[in-house]
Amino acid sequence: MTSSAYLPPTSWRVALSWVILCGVATGLLIIGHRQEWLWLPPLFTLLAVLFSSQIRVFISRLEPWQRFRGRLAPFIEAIPNAVVVVDSEGHIAALNARTEAWFGYAHDELLGKPIETLLPPDLRRNHVHLRQSFMQALAARPMGQGRELFACRKDGSEFPVEIGLNPLATSKGTMVLSSIIDITERKDNEARFHAQAAQVAQASRYKSEFLANMSHELRTPLNSILILSEQLCANSQNNLLPKQLNYAEIIHQSGQDLLALIEDILDLSRIEAGKLEIHEEPLAPKELRDYMRRAFTPVAEARQLTLSCEVSPQVPDVVIVDFKRLYQIVKNLFSNASKFTSAGGRVGILIDADINAEELRISVSDTGSGIPPSKQEEIFQAFVQLDGTASRRYSGSGLGLAIARQLASLLGGSLGVESTVDVGSTFTLYLPLVTKRPPSLPQRHLDDPHHPVQPHDPELLKLLAGRKVLLVDDEIRNIFAMTSLLEEAGLDVRVARNGQEALEAVKRQPEIELVMMDMMMPVMDGYQATASLRNDLQFRKPILALTALAMKGDREKCLAAGADDYMAKPVQRQALLHLLGKMLDEAGMSRSP
Repeated sequence: MTSSAYLPPTSWRVALSWVILCGVATGLLIIGHRQEWLWLPPLFTLLAVLFSSQIRVFISRLEPWQRFRGRLAPFIEAIPNAVVVVDSEGHIAALNARTEAWFGYAHDELLGKPIETLLPPDLRRNHVHLRQSFMQALAARPMGQGRELFACRKDGSEFPVEIGLNPLATSKGTMVLSSIIDITERKDNEARFHAQAAQVAQASRYKSEFLANMSHELRTPLNSILILSEQLCANSQNNLLPKQLNYAEIIHQSGQDLLALIEDILDLSRIEAGKLEIHEEPLAPKELRDYMRRAFTPVAEARQLTLSCEVSPQVPDVVIVDFKRLYQIVKNLFSNASKFTSAGGRVGILIDADINAEELRISVSDTGSGIPPSKQEEIFQAFVQLDGTASRRYSGSGLGLAIARQLASLLGGSLGVESTVDVGSTFTLYLPLVTKRPPSLPQRHLDDPHHPVQPHDPELLKLLAGRKVLLVDDEIRNIFAMTSLLEEAGLDVRVARNGQEALEAVKRQPEIELVMMDMMMPVMDGYQATASLRNDLQFRKPILALTALAMKGDREKCLAAGADDYMAKPVQRQALLHLLGKMLDEAGMSRSP
């Protein structure tokens, strides 16, 4: 950086006028009085007296400014950013070497030039007005709160910058110290971040679409497998041999296991996407204990394990919790405990509470093989198993504990483990202890966890007998399975293969009392068909959306189209028949006995 002095415009005019006057006077004397050189000294003395005040003002202003510049120079050179000092008229009064390097100008090329020199031509005129407005209402504008704009190098290339402004009091009046940051790298990073965010969003969308399609494609064949195997298990004609019943039960259980795996994968996806909903309700811990005892005892007996389910005395009579997700966690923990505990071992479930800490604790203990310390965090990762080899002893997807821990977090709690190899493990679920409930929130009462097939439920069969329903589905396997189930229950079933056929069937057969509508069909899907039934045909009888779409929002979408209720495939025989009876009864169409 050179040391050329900068004189503000007003001082330049004062000095220049003094020099011009002296020059003119001297010229006149030389021309008019070439031989009378003795007049020159008195004349210069007179001129010096006449202009002494101007000289004193000039020197008084110049010296403090030069001293100030001398003190300012090391300071602005130490700043890692480009620094430009601008006077009240918008001219560059000082700059540092970083400015020269970034903009490609020599020091003297910028000194005294308008600050707009450093801006792109199309921004200069507007910047003059902005600068003047800033000078009229001076206030610091720190970096990070400053303006982002484009600067222009000497070669005409532009680059993004951020400007910080600070008023600066000097002997030449108030100036502005401008700190300039080249934010090219930041903008490039932001662009990359936005591009990556868009890619992540797209990948998430593709993942959701894949899971939705996978769920639909797997649930569709599972629906017929589970319905028909359940029909065989019911053995309503009493014509199956014990071995055949055993075959049917194995088929049905295998289908249920596959369905559970699908649900686990979907739950994990919903949790990761933040789409899993929590529904809290009052629940009696003693009822929860009894429910788990009934649910888990058959498994424990089949594996020759001793099962205990207890509730500590200090646990309140009622707690507020999401039963479905709480039971899902405990079921996963019990499944692991029973799987890794040999015959003759014990599995214990204890519901406890710390009133002072306002904490509900549910622990599942076993006398199984235990978990090495190095694996006790790893087992909570998705798809991770203690033995992941092809010859592993224990089956499973490795999703249970990962889902359990994430569900615990969603419920506002945590899930931990204490384990000793060859002694056993204790998994403990910690949840906030909430006991107060809104008056409008009814207490949850738990039914039997097992839903035995009841093919001869007299009241239900009486309600359904002869009722005319329209089954709308394009999948022949589902049509066969659903028709078998419904006709065995006494329903009069009509079939349509797509939404367009459903509209025509309703027009031709006004006696239809209920429509069971699949949503994913060719020609016309279930959403459009349902909306047309409601809006165009003024169909006011019940419509049940019966679909393999089971992602978040699918139920709401079906109801918005005009359906009265929703059930995801694969369906449970008894649950479906009860829902059909409920819908027909609520519609006021029940026939007299």
